[in-house]
Amino acid sequence: MPNNLLYFERLMLLSIALGVITAVVGVRPYENDFERNAEFSILLVQALVLGFIACITFLVTRMQSKIAKWAWIFVFFIGLVIYVPYFNEMKEHLTGLMLIGQFFLQIVATCLLLFYKRA
Repeated sequence: MPNNLLYFERLMLLSIALGVITAVVGVRPYENDFERNAEFSILLVQALVLGFIACITFLVTRMQSKIAKWAWIFVFFIGLVIYVPYFNEMKEHLTGLMLIGQFFLQIVATCLLLFYKRA
């Protein structure tokens, strides 16, 4: 496996681990059933997104799939458009800072994927 793909995989797995930690830290005590259901839904969506990112990461690195590479780049830029407007609000909370760190890891990994040899 080329070095850039190896580093891409490691950074993305670190990003996924940070996402799991963020999800665990972000869980609050429930005050009623509505909040319990809402929290479960949020955790479910986070698990699905992290699972999708893990699948794309392994397709890009292990199978060296060009389609998965461009699918990741497309999904990454969609996330960029969604997350950047909220960075000022995120930096006020621990979970927000962790999300910014996760996004930074993904930026570095995507740059490795795009701009280095044998990508």
